[in-house]
Order: sequence, then C-alpha cells, then structure tokens
Amino acid sequence: MKATKDRIIEVAINHIKNIDQINHLTMASLAQDANIGKSTIYEYFKSKAEVIEKAVKGIVDYYTNGFLELELTTFQDSFYRHIIYLLEAIEECRNFMMVINKEVKSINIIGDAEQLICKSQEIYVERMMKIFHLGFLENKLKERITSDDYLIMGLLNGVFGLYVSKQIKSDKATIVRNLYETILKMRG
Repeated sequence: MKATKDRIIEVAINHIKNIDQINHLTMASLAQDANIGKSTIYEYFKSKAEVIEKAVKGIVDYYTNGFLELELTTFQDSFYRHIIYLLEAIEECRNFMMVINKEVKSINIIGDAEQLICKSQEIYVERMMKIFHLGFLENKLKERITSDDYLIMGLLNGVFGLYVSKQIKSDKATIVRNLYETILKMRG
C-alpha cells in the first residue's frame, strides 16, 4: 500500500495532467481523491503550492529515471528509442507543463524542483552524447558530436519545442526517422 504522502502527490499529478481538473485542484479535492481527511494533507504539506512543487519533482524524476533505464545498443536503435521516449514524455506532460507555466507565479518551483529539472536536462544531453558517440564508433557519423554542437542540439530542441506546441503534425515514427536522416546528412 502506498504511503499517504505518495498518494497525495499521485493525486496531484493526475489533477495537473488533466488540464480540465486543475481549476478544481484544492486541498479538499486532493483529500477526497486520496481518500483521506483534509487535515491529513496538512500533516505532510504546508500548502497547495508545496504539493504542486512535489508533484513537479515527482514527474520529472519519473521521466528522467525512465529515460536512463533505456538500454544503449546500436546508434540507430538507441537514437530511435530515446527520441520516441522523449516525444511520448513531452506529449504526456504537455498539460502538466501548461499548468506549471500558468501556476509558476503562484508557486515557488525555484528550489529543489528547478534544480531537478536542470539536472534532468543535463542527463538528457549526456545520454544523447553517448548515443552520438555510438554513431561515431559505428562509422555512421564522421564527426564526433559534442554537447557544444549547437546545430544538432538546436535541431533536437527545436523539434521538441515544435512538437510540444503541436506545430508538428507528423507521427512520432516519422519525426524520429526525419531527425535521424537529417543528422546523418549533417554529420554522416
């Protein structure tokens, strides 16, 4: 059975993921959905803002750990699986991030949550560098790609930004294939 604090965070994440429910996110609704008394929430959290901050940390941690659990195999396979995972995470978190952006003025995520998000971004870059190194070792990439390679990183981040804003209409497999082929043309 999940600990009460974890249940509260899980309920908050579910509310935040559903943009329609965020307006109804109150300590009372959290308590009701977690099947606990409202006063129990205050045993673990000082405010709704603190619950939201812990939910942000929880979701970032979840996706970061999932990303790291993906096995590194060949360049193409690793590239495809990691980018698909990132696109799926972006897709699932779209509402979550819209809520966080909306709520950022009313909550303080500058502390641990912001540091966790920055660490997650560092992990993403490090993992992508390992994948690109596989491409170099397999002679699919003629040049080593580093984290300072603004063309490649800009391409990836640009696609992720366009995807999250729903400006790319292609399916995930097409996006990944196009990214892969573009990188091979640029550095292959």
